[in-house]
Amino acid sequence: MKLHLLLIILSIISFTSADARSMKPPMRIKIAHEITKEGVTDALLIVRDFNHKEILNVKVGKMDLETPIPIASSTKWISAALMLKVLEKNSISLDSPIKKYIPTPILKKIHPKIPDLTFRKFLSFQSSIVENNKCTYSPFKWMNTKKCSEKIMTSAEFRSSPGFEYNQMHMAVAGYVIELIEKKEWNQIFQENFKTFYTINNPEVSYYASPKKRRGSQNPLIAGGLVLQPKTYLDFLQTLVDNGKFNGKQFFSKQMITELNKDHFPSNDFKVYKTPYESSGDNPHYALGNWYEGNEINSSGGAFGFYPWIDKKNRYYAIYVTEGRIREAMRSYKIVKNIRPYILKELNKM
Repeated sequence: MKLHLLLIILSIISFTSADARSMKPPMRIKIAHEITKEGVTDALLIVRDFNHKEILNVKVGKMDLETPIPIASSTKWISAALMLKVLEKNSISLDSPIKKYIPTPILKKIHPKIPDLTFRKFLSFQSSIVENNKCTYSPFKWMNTKKCSEKIMTSAEFRSSPGFEYNQMHMAVAGYVIELIEKKEWNQIFQENFKTFYTINNPEVSYYASPKKRRGSQNPLIAGGLVLQPKTYLDFLQTLVDNGKFNGKQFFSKQMITELNKDHFPSNDFKVYKTPYESSGDNPHYALGNWYEGNEINSSGGAFGFYPWIDKKNRYYAIYVTEGRIREAMRSYKIVKNIRPYILKELNKM
């Protein structure tokens, strides 16, 4: 029985780089086993060091780097970076209250706590707004970012004391304010500042309200609606590793990367109202649009299983690619945690 399982694992796993092919068979089996023992039959793991040398490329099933897939909450890291790029371009501080950029007629009708909130509060998910509106998920043509965000700001409910609240509301409001600053819709901002930068020509790559069905691009789910090629996420991580540069071009400054990835929890006992990690027993902190796991690791796992991360201490970055059903994130998180020791062993061989 064990021999039969071993043969199955070896038959579905492939290594496409020279470095990966040089790995000893026991290591191949261990990495494959960490993926397949959780019931995953389609996955891809790519690991690169900070010199962008491919350390590991493990493929199980048919998953690839080129096919666009919905990345769910892994979107948040890119959305936060895109907002920081716009703020930097317009010389706007992260600590600037959003009331400076919202038209007076709108200010008059929204919740009085909203205008004094800053971009930093929204992107660190510390605005204290409770998720009480599902308009961010609406793919219907009559809903758009403006209408949805104004609904959120008008009917907003708040926690009674400061804390971290993981939900879609923060980025919906912040993204709308970015639209007001740029005088453009979100997907146009994405096209001009991200797709052009990374030379993405595939029209399927976009933000949607319903990314699985590719519907609702006029009402993009800024915190979770991006459909993207996994390859481009690797390029994005490379940009963060290289102080904002990619292929000789500057996406944003090193200072913005520091802001993006630093721990924004004021203390270890900071109140956490809602987190997807509750069932895992772990309590990672939050940066801006991504998790600070501690030990200089930043990550941004998504509900369908996509999991990118940067390990600054050990000088590598990686993506674990899969596309499952909703709530796949914790399974991917478990797999990634189990795979990381093997990655370190490979790095120590270099």
